[in-house]
Amino acid sequence: MLNLNRIDKDAVAQQLLNMWMNAEYPLDTRPREWWVTAFTRLGYSSDGRVGEKLRPADGLVLCRGAVESARDGLSWTPNIELARWFAERCGGELWVCWFPPSALLARMGPQWGDVHIPGCSEFICDPAGLLIEEY
Repeated sequence: MLNLNRIDKDAVAQQLLNMWMNAEYPLDTRPREWWVTAFTRLGYSSDGRVGEKLRPADGLVLCRGAVESARDGLSWTPNIELARWFAERCGGELWVCWFPPSALLARMGPQWGDVHIPGCSEFICDPAGLLIEEY
């Protein structure tokens, strides 16, 4: 792992988010634990800027479109239309979960370029141990 005390955390966040966004299926490129550890060690980031002050103070209800076996993935969105697009793409369902602030690892706003539903944001979250329900 990188020594994050010696380098610019914002630059690392931007690289990490680029790695995430450029992979069709990020969990196929690196194991879940790698991603969770990398984002956790870096600290919460929003649009490539790192800082705990950027982390939402309250928990969020987010959704995702996925098959049941992938319902506990790391990509979540507040936008039901984006989640529905992913559910239709993979023949899956819509899932919802309440995430406490500590489970929110990173946020990517619309400028990160989700081309499927313009203007949407995505959160990278760790749903381990949380209740995920079908919508």
